[in-house]
Amino acid sequence: MTGSTIAALSGTMLALAVVPGPSDFAVVARSIASGFAHGLIMVCGIIAADLLFIVLAVYSLSVVADQLGPLFEFVNYACGAYLIW
Repeated sequence: MTGSTIAALSGTMLALAVVPGPSDFAVVARSIASGFAHGLIMVCGIIAADLLFIVLAVYSLSVVADQLGPLFEFVNYACGAYLIW
């Protein structure tokens, strides 16, 4: 990965982390019901799962891109044209 793709991925993940979601409500509910320690354990689990998901997604997409070769470049341009349209 290049520096620009790492920056883009980090910015996107930061934006997704700032928006409240179901995991935030689950942490609040767990903390209220069982205390701060249980909420902290849940936060650590959510972070570990998110990191695992990101690593698996990035590496699996890179494998697909390597397997498709020139066809992957065509798919990129087709998707870009669709977004512009």
